[in-house]
Amino acid sequence: MNSPIDSFAIPGHIQPASGSGNLPCYHLAGQGATATVYLHGAHVSAFQPAGEKPVLWMSEKSHFTDGQPIRGGVPICWPWFGPHAKNADLPAHGVARLRAWTPLESSVLQDGRCRLRLGFIPEGDECKVVPEGLRLEYTLTVGQTLRLELETINDGDSPCDFEDALHSYFDLADPKTAQITGMEGTCYLDKLENSALKIQSGPITFTAETDRVYSHPHGATQIQDSASGRTVRIQQHGAHNAIVWNPWINKSKAMPDFGDDEWTGMCCVEAANCLRDRIQLLPGNRHCTRMEISV
Repeated sequence: MNSPIDSFAIPGHIQPASGSGNLPCYHLAGQGATATVYLHGAHVSAFQPAGEKPVLWMSEKSHFTDGQPIRGGVPICWPWFGPHAKNADLPAHGVARLRAWTPLESSVLQDGRCRLRLGFIPEGDECKVVPEGLRLEYTLTVGQTLRLELETINDGDSPCDFEDALHSYFDLADPKTAQITGMEGTCYLDKLENSALKIQSGPITFTAETDRVYSHPHGATQIQDSASGRTVRIQQHGAHNAIVWNPWINKSKAMPDFGDDEWTGMCCVEAANCLRDRIQLLPGNRHCTRMEISV
């Protein structure tokens, strides 16, 4: 008898598999690229256009177990970002990344891209910390680009506040020579300087630990990795913030699921709605945070 995950398989395009830690995942093959998504946390762990090296970065120290987040790729932060505002004992970045999601639909589009939709409905203790009526749907579309669409839906009777983020980690040959363009002139909060408000002057570069929340970025953001000669383009919609992060030396050593020297191969550029830009969702409405990644 086929398992529920098998019923969404499409030969040659969407293949269920057992991933690291024996966690169930899907391998997706669309026109021009492949990707992998775990049901655990709806976590995208790989995206690779044909002829390219992997676009997303994964930690070799990552946990692959129930109740623990996966480090690297594209974790989902929801319904809060960072530590919980009122209870520091709750898990950082919310509950959506800590257990398996449910596959809802799979398809192949006329242009050869493939699409998978997953769902998350709070249950058990999650209902105590998630505003009543909120649920998630997540749609991945794989082709020459990777499109990720995270929809928060309010089925309840009251307005609800939430934060979200597509916490994407990108592979870099050398962050010390990389530049991020597209946010010139944009205001940001520097979380390493007591959330001081600053304005970005010129491209973003990495010379030390970096943790910034940019407000209302305009247009596309590009990661120019000069050491590899590659540029990754990130287009976001429905996201009021872009977050740029690299833990550098000391922070890397302090994280048990992050290798001491792994900061030398990655940076995060995330699409988010957080802090002052959290979303208020009216009953019966939905909000979509979308990110599209291309090389």
